[in-house]
Amino acid sequence: MKNKNRIWIFQADKVLDQGMASDLDARVQLFLTQWQSHGHKLKSRGGLVDRLFIIIEVDTQYNEPGGCSQDSLVHFIRSLGAEFGINFFDRHSIAIHQSGDVSLVKLSDLKALKTQGKISADTLFYNSLLDNADDFETSWPAPIGKSWPNRWLE
Repeated sequence: MKNKNRIWIFQADKVLDQGMASDLDARVQLFLTQWQSHGHKLKSRGGLVDRLFIIIEVDTQYNEPGGCSQDSLVHFIRSLGAEFGINFFDRHSIAIHQSGDVSLVKLSDLKALKTQGKISADTLFYNSLLDNADDFETSWPAPIGKSWPNRWLE
């Protein structure tokens, strides 16, 4: 059976130091305890992953997140970003798995990195556009050559 829980992935524009990561994660946990949709608690979980991603999952079988609750999530993430000096909405960089670590690379640099032999179509890529738990569980990370950034490799 497919897991249709809703997922949001917010990628930071830099890898966070451990102290900032702990602070951010604590703030996310607090937000999730209070997050509601139309006056009803959302059954959600999430936190900071790899000091780079805030990942939130909502159990849609329990309660569906409405537009206002999604807006409150985006507002919360924007306010965290402003407070900590982080852009969680930068779409010019992607995260890849390289040499045992997750690192950020600019989309505009992908072709040159491939030409230099630093990445290939098999390099693992963390797709922040996934929006359901099933895709997240099966395709995060996935080879860059099998996802939307592939067009920048050519």
